[in-house]
Amino acid sequence: MSAAETHWVVAVEESLGALLERLGEQSALQSGRVFIDGQRASAETLMLSPGARVEIYRARETPPKLRVLAERDGLVFVEKPLGIATEPERRGSDTALTSLAARELGVPIERVHALTRLDVGVSGVVLLGLDTAARRDVMALRADGDFERRYVAVAHGAPTPTQGTWNEPIRRIGAGARRGIATHGEPAETRFRVTGVSALPRLSILALQPLTGRTHQLRVHSAAHGAPLLGDTTYGGPRRLTLPTGRVLGLERIFLHAAWIRVGAAAPVECPLPPEFEELWRACAGEPSALAEAASAASAH
Repeated sequence: MSAAETHWVVAVEESLGALLERLGEQSALQSGRVFIDGQRASAETLMLSPGARVEIYRARETPPKLRVLAERDGLVFVEKPLGIATEPERRGSDTALTSLAARELGVPIERVHALTRLDVGVSGVVLLGLDTAARRDVMALRADGDFERRYVAVAHGAPTPTQGTWNEPIRRIGAGARRGIATHGEPAETRFRVTGVSALPRLSILALQPLTGRTHQLRVHSAAHGAPLLGDTTYGGPRRLTLPTGRVLGLERIFLHAAWIRVGAAAPVECPLPPEFEELWRACAGEPSALAEAASAASAH
């Protein structure tokens, strides 16, 4: 979550609209970037009491045009680019994935519901539902174990053993978004398999399949097993790598990508790996087939 661009503590009672006009921030309310005491504001007629804390967040830059991967039976599979939220957050609703999808599909935003979610720093396929029946069907398929997701990650180090299931419970740590392993956390299960390991630096390609949907689940589980994801500084991943040649690679993203989703008996909907995965793996002299094997639309075991 980025810091607010403007902080304001109300000195005298006034309407939110009047305050925003004085600050020249009228457009921020419409795009969902105004928060009062931590809660998103939506009405300029709201009266602010002395001491109320107003936060205004920067608008995100306009993202690339949304790519629709597939549509069927009230479900839409889209590619989420890096740098945008799946659903509206503090930097505004205009560039959230659900808002972009609504505009691309020509439907009201109220119809678009995210049935899977990706963190801002993660790319890949996201499943959206456009009606109640579609959402209900997906929930039933999840309950029956007939719903699969595959992620590809590049990790610093390699877990031991090289395949299996991680099942440590996860809970929130502190007041922010950070999560961690905890005995009394929520149940969490992740199938994993290492498809390749490079020598120097020692990196691994992971094929990951979440069986539950906890916040930051794949990132937390990987880090807990000695393989934090590249670029994931929240959970101990490096921000840069030094190659044997002395070349330093800057890591400007979390190396985690949602490669495909399978719903029911239909074929999986795939989202190709971003080029930076192959570029980094090639620079580390990794086995070329490791990435393709991790992204393959087949069972992790």
